[in-house]
Amino acid sequence: MRIAIEGCCHGNLDQIYSSIKNKDVELLIACGDFQSLRNEADMQCISVPIKYRSMGDFQAYYTGAKKAPVFTIFIGGNHEASNYLEELKYGGFVAPNIYYLGRSGAVWYKGLRIIGWSGIYYSRDFMNIRRDEALPYNRWAIRMVYHYRKDDYMKLRLLNECNDSIVVSHDWPEGIYRWGSLNYLLKKKPFFKKDIEKGELGSPMNRELLEHLRPKYWMAAHLHVGYKVTVDWNKKRQITKVDNKDEIDLDLDLSEEDQDAEKESKPIASVHDTTFLALDKCLPRRHYLEILDVPLTNDKHRSAITESPLYFDLEYISLMQSVEKHKSELDSLEYQEILFPEAEYRDKILAESHQL
Repeated sequence: MRIAIEGCCHGNLDQIYSSIKNKDVELLIACGDFQSLRNEADMQCISVPIKYRSMGDFQAYYTGAKKAPVFTIFIGGNHEASNYLEELKYGGFVAPNIYYLGRSGAVWYKGLRIIGWSGIYYSRDFMNIRRDEALPYNRWAIRMVYHYRKDDYMKLRLLNECNDSIVVSHDWPEGIYRWGSLNYLLKKKPFFKKDIEKGELGSPMNRELLEHLRPKYWMAAHLHVGYKVTVDWNKKRQITKVDNKDEIDLDLDLSEEDQDAEKESKPIASVHDTTFLALDKCLPRRHYLEILDVPLTNDKHRSAITESPLYFDLEYISLMQSVEKHKSELDSLEYQEILFPEAEYRDKILAESHQL
């Protein structure tokens, strides 16, 4: 299937759809900061300084004045009409032909499985269970609402390995640069160096999901730079060094979290590599869009052989229901028990999900 991947949308739907016109694209996947603003009320619920807020193009697609020419699936980022997306926390159509994946979710489209979650990592909020923020948002809630939480994470962490699927997140997996050219990344974004030294460039949750799920593709945005690497699961992770006097020793500077992750890693063996692709925001002369010809996850799936091209993923739906039912039990688990679920909790959730 020919698909288009887009980074941070920032409401520029007209430009994005124009960029893929006549390219035979069957599906557009947007990696966050979609900005599905319908009206002035939505403008009060987006975490953007007032002077930079703008309605963008989405309103015309919402009212029906325009229709998305390509089926579009998107996740949320940290600059969204959060009030609208929270109405669809389990996913749903925000406009004809435009589907929001939800706080987390998994769907099939024409035989291709797409998994993802919305928002970004914030350490102070991650260990708190998701709650529905009351409107109008105060200055804290307008940010807290897009921080994903441990219950969002668990719904994805308990999925089986998904070698032939696409995973979409807004922020990057922490440490992904170890598989590629760190020099290139720092040349593009030199101010990343401090975050890299502190082990804070990217999300530890996405790092673990990448290691566990090992998808065919992992797509992201957020950092406003185009960056592509190949994760070879048949090799040990590269420890990349910077060729200058301020060299970063990534091996020696691994945090305790990183070291624990290394110890918990599964044996290095997989069907194929994972291609990680991060894209920029939609601006002239920026790498915000890429068109790919990708293999289907399953060409015999109902979504590939029936008139209805979009289906919920049954494995995810059953896990989501089970995690929701036992959500309060997550409060008794420590951080490491969330990051690496222990057998007792994992087996309980999985056993119940298989009965649903």
